[in-house]
Amino acid sequence: MLTVKKLSEVSLKDAVDLWNLSFEGYFTDATTTIRQFIDRMAAEELSPELSLAAWMEGEPAGIVLNGIRTVNGKTTAWNGGTGIAVKFRGQGIGKQLMNHTIRLYLKHGVNLASLEALSNNNHAIKLYERAGYTVKDQLLFLQKDGQLSDHAFQADKEFHIEKSPAAHARHLKILDQQVPWQTQWASLRKDGELASISNDQETLAHVLYKRAFNEAGETSRIMLFHAGINEESNDTEAAIRFALREIFEPSVSCTRMTFNFPKSNHLVVRLLEEEGFQSLTEQVYMEKVMD
Repeated sequence: MLTVKKLSEVSLKDAVDLWNLSFEGYFTDATTTIRQFIDRMAAEELSPELSLAAWMEGEPAGIVLNGIRTVNGKTTAWNGGTGIAVKFRGQGIGKQLMNHTIRLYLKHGVNLASLEALSNNNHAIKLYERAGYTVKDQLLFLQKDGQLSDHAFQADKEFHIEKSPAAHARHLKILDQQVPWQTQWASLRKDGELASISNDQETLAHVLYKRAFNEAGETSRIMLFHAGINEESNDTEAAIRFALREIFEPSVSCTRMTFNFPKSNHLVVRLLEEEGFQSLTEQVYMEKVMD
């Protein structure tokens, strides 16, 4: 018999042990520590009250992390990880946990549910599809290390750029499209940045990104999360080139990458690939309309 509890009813150590057990042998190393688990729950607005822990006949069996926030006026839920212990995989526990999760979403008035899954994890994708989710986009992790060429993303004209904290993106219509949870401004408000590109008449583009620094205070990584484009302008490509050159700092030697970046953003993906950014992995972005 499967016993399901709220994660808030479980000790922190047991929750972390359950996570690590449930993601044992996963496609990527998902092992976490208590500190990392706490930090992630806080940064990504995951809720112990909305997350689930499961036992089969008293043995740890699975876990689901969930969060809910308002996005564009909709109560939106995110499944931040569903894992099943190796011993119990293939026994229908994933389906039961998804059923519990959907009921929880309905109880809290969720309008739209979302999640991501590795593109090569066919078993998980089929599980989510049976629960009513559909694939909406492919998500790319593109990366290039070292310096960029002197002419990288060179634009044929100059624009104005204004940099501000990521939280300033909360009212920008140009960024209103539905994007993965971890690339929304709310997930980046602690250390994310917003770059806004404009000419004398209008705003042409916004990009959300963040930088990481080494112990010497030098830039070690620059990550691009989201790019909103004014597609009605004739200067769209030039503006995006200008934005990418500004945020990626070509002369700096560091790792540059995208995080869960929509493949449907063809312009930005093309420009990155032309500069030698290569794919590390891909995910699918999935949604389920609840109402």
